Amino acid sequence: MTVPTVFRNTRPRSLTNYSWIDIANATGIQTYYGVNTFDGSGILSPTAIDSYSWRTSGTPAASESKKEDKDYDLLFNVPQTVKGTLTVTHTYAVTNNNGVNTVHGYTKVRVYHYDGSTETEIGTQVTTTTLSSGGVGQVEAARSVIKFASLNQHFKKGETLRVNIEMWSWLTSGSSSYQLYTDGSNRGTGPAVTVPTAISGDTANTNIIVQVPYKIDV
Repeated sequence: MTVPTVFRNTRPRSLTNYSWIDIANATGIQTYYGVNTFDGSGILSPTAIDSYSWRTSGTPAASESKKEDKDYDLLFNVPQTVKGTLTVTHTYAVTNNNGVNTVHGYTKVRVYHYDGSTETEIGTQVTTTTLSSGGVGQVEAARSVIKFASLNQHFKKGETLRVNIEMWSWLTSGSSSYQLYTDGSNRGTGPAVTVPTAISGDTANTNIIVQVPYKIDV
């Protein structure tokens, strides 16, 4: 007697490797690093590689103004659903070089779905703490972890997840600077963190870390 062959009707398994898996929320978390490239664009890399420029520094404006606007893109070659809490960790600072007037600075962070022509914001913009430095040589710095909760966005093949970081800085007069740290492999020496609480002898990492939650079947 011949035993009939039965083929199971199952979906193909995903071969994606995640940094860790949240079983309770059925999400796989993948860690990416913000990397600046030679042509001036930014990517989200799954491995920690050197950025072309490990930090950006400049002169603040005379009034509250945007000084840097950087995009870090992740292009999907297969459909994916981003579902859950996405986090963005980065370091920024202001340095006072004159001691006469106070220099200020903060960042704005956004997350977008980009279809190749239109950006659609999928998380509410977060503005970080304003740093203020008034003494000669005084550096104020923060290592901020930004949380975008309850995301549920499908990405088609060829669409992009975009993380945008703006640096805002101003000084009424005098000589001072701002810094936005952007290295993919955490090179260089970051500033000593002063906000919210200074840690004696500790310096901040110089990398941008983005943790993306993907919907998975468990």
